[in-house]
Amino acid sequence: MSTRLFEQTTNSNPDPSYRIAFGKAAVNTLNMTFTNFFAFLRVQLGASESAKGVLQLATQTEVNTGTDDTKAVTPLKLANANTGVRQKVIDIGDWNMDTTATPAGIAHGLDWTKIRGINVLIRTDAIGFPRAVPLLAQDSSPNAIFFNETVVVLTRQTGGVFDEVSYSTTFYNRGWIIIDYIP
Repeated sequence: MSTRLFEQTTNSNPDPSYRIAFGKAAVNTLNMTFTNFFAFLRVQLGASESAKGVLQLATQTEVNTGTDDTKAVTPLKLANANTGVRQKVIDIGDWNMDTTATPAGIAHGLDWTKIRGINVLIRTDAIGFPRAVPLLAQDSSPNAIFFNETVVVLTRQTGGVFDEVSYSTTFYNRGWIIIDYIP
C-alpha cells in the first residue's frame, strides 16, 4: 500500500484541509490547511548558513538595499544591483612606448557616460613593479589618458619617463587600464 503525499479530507470549511503524510516519522500525518502548512515549512525548514532548508528569493529592491539577511540573491539580481562604483580591468596589450607615443585606442565596452575614473599601470620590459600614469589632462597632452564613447586612448610624453628602451618590448601585455564606473 502506497501513501499519497496529499489527500483531501471531507471538511466543509471553504479552506479545504489536506492530510499530509510524512511516511513513518514520529508524527505520521498532519491535518492542516495549505496556509498553515507553508507557515510550518518556513519555521521548521528554514535555511541558514549551517543548515539546508527552504529559502525565499529577494526582490530587486531588497537586493539593492542590502538589509535582509534571510533571503537568497540570484546572480541576475546581483548583477543588476545598484551597489555603487565598480571596476573593469583591461589589458593594454603590446605597446613599444619607446617608438610609439600613442597606441590604437583600446575598447572599453562601457556606457562612457557612466565612467567615473580611469587609472593606468604600465610595466617595464623587465616586468617589474608597474608604474602609475598620472592623469594630466583628458585630451592629447603628454602622458594623457582620455576616452570617448568606445575607446580609451593613452599618450606618452616625448622625452618623458616612458619614452625609453625599458618600455620597448612588445611580446607581452604592457599594463592595465582600470576603469571606475557606475552600473
